[in-house]
Amino acid sequence: MKIAQPRLLATDLCFVTLFSILSIPGTIALRYWLIALLLALLLTQQPVRTALGGLLRDTPVPRLLGLLSAWLLIQLLFTPYTMEVLRELKSQWLTAMIAFVLGTGMALLRPNARSVFNLVFAASAVTLIVLHADYLWQIAAHREWPDLIGTTYPRFSNDTYLTSRVMTSKVQVAFFAILAFTVTLAELLARALRYRRTLSAPTVAVTAIWLLSISANLLAGARNGLLGETLTLVAAAVLVLCFARHIALAWRLLLALVMLGSIVGGATMLDQHDPRWDRAVESVRYGMQPDRYIAWTNQNEIPYPKLPDGSNIEVSAFERTAFIFAGLQFSLEHPLGIGYTRQAFMHLVKERYGGRPRHAHSGFAEYLVGTGWPGLALWYAVLIAAIVAACRWLNRHFDTVGLVGVLLPLGFGGRMITENITRDHMLLLFMLSLGLVYACLKAHDPDTPPHPHHPPR
Repeated sequence: MKIAQPRLLATDLCFVTLFSILSIPGTIALRYWLIALLLALLLTQQPVRTALGGLLRDTPVPRLLGLLSAWLLIQLLFTPYTMEVLRELKSQWLTAMIAFVLGTGMALLRPNARSVFNLVFAASAVTLIVLHADYLWQIAAHREWPDLIGTTYPRFSNDTYLTSRVMTSKVQVAFFAILAFTVTLAELLARALRYRRTLSAPTVAVTAIWLLSISANLLAGARNGLLGETLTLVAAAVLVLCFARHIALAWRLLLALVMLGSIVGGATMLDQHDPRWDRAVESVRYGMQPDRYIAWTNQNEIPYPKLPDGSNIEVSAFERTAFIFAGLQFSLEHPLGIGYTRQAFMHLVKERYGGRPRHAHSGFAEYLVGTGWPGLALWYAVLIAAIVAACRWLNRHFDTVGLVGVLLPLGFGGRMITENITRDHMLLLFMLSLGLVYACLKAHDPDTPPHPHHPPR
């Protein structure tokens, strides 16, 4: 696909800037200007429009997204919140669909998957470096290293906390860090197993960004982010065993065992040094009874239950479990959902319990209550279809593209159970990434000649 060099550079710069600032607060206006500009740059090119139309029309994931969009419109016939849902469809879902189109368009514009992933790596590296520069500036100002273990946020000795001024919450930090972790882990595994490289950066640079993606979660106090990276490692170990077939099974088993051993060792260390883990299991049991223990419905107004030994409950584990189980209860009363709105869960909590409800800290519960069982099933069908396409790629070639194609939707589908990541910029970033990776899987040939320094399969 021949594209004029100045236009190609402008498109790449627009994409990298958008990818980097999506997680940064106060950039909403810039975000929408960049989306509009990038969409215009892509759709005014006839080759891109033709390729994009074929991919959107003839492949499973866009078709399923179309069915899901149709279902969300059908819900307008019976939702009690018609105008609210219309606003949410415009601001949330339509923007997410545009982000998916932008991702696919960027992949179709580039000559191969390598050039696409190099852009993602560059944007991830810049953002993580800026994020850490902010953290290190705060640490230097306090002249001490904060306590990273056992607190909600890393804490200095004067009882002030280390919090990011680049991204406003640790959920945002964790979401971006896990995305960078997934891309760099996939590349490092491909290189370790002597498969073809996808990224142009030297191994030391890829390793550095991989380590920064881990330290970002540590410095943010994002325990669930570290858990997400741990589960990504587990999934990657399984993929190595299943698809790295030119490596002897014994070596694949050894690599998988080393990865799993590292996970167990890290988990044991965290369990011994973070007292919150000790209370988490018991707190989950309380959360499984949302009608009996209702402190989750009105934070700071209703006392949290105490554990049998008199210690404080682990609030995060209790509330996240309660949100999920309450969502399941609501779904039995409203199996078709009450409409696509970020307020859906809050509406039903207020209706049943009163008080000042909050959104569920679970994208699963939010989608289940809002879109109903049909909507949730279609959403997971989208993720599964993307995973199937990536597995077919891995059958032909084990590389970063195929690994990320599995790990990205698999991780998002799993994390949305306990994290509310299916909204706002996190949904946009995921859909942008999903469209990019999916178009690479469908439009770029994995059997192009390998890097001269690495043997073919």
